[in-house]
Amino acid sequence: MLDAKITGATKGKHKSMAYKSFSGDMEDKFHLTIHGWPLDTITNPSDIKNVPQLAKVHEALKDGKCFFHKMTAAELQC
Repeated sequence: MLDAKITGATKGKHKSMAYKSFSGDMEDKFHLTIHGWPLDTITNPSDIKNVPQLAKVHEALKDGKCFFHKMTAAELQC
């Protein structure tokens, strides 16, 4: 689900989510950030062993509460 969303957000330029290097790969390279991630840190869902936490991530993505956002010029300055 996340790979499909990142492919769409980058218009096909990046086909998989970079969890450990999100800041460098997604924010710096593609100027994308993620809003509504329901956990404290961006984590590969396959690394989440707690079923209720995994369900939170799935529901947030499915419902559109968690989404990628093109960063504004002000956000890029930070």
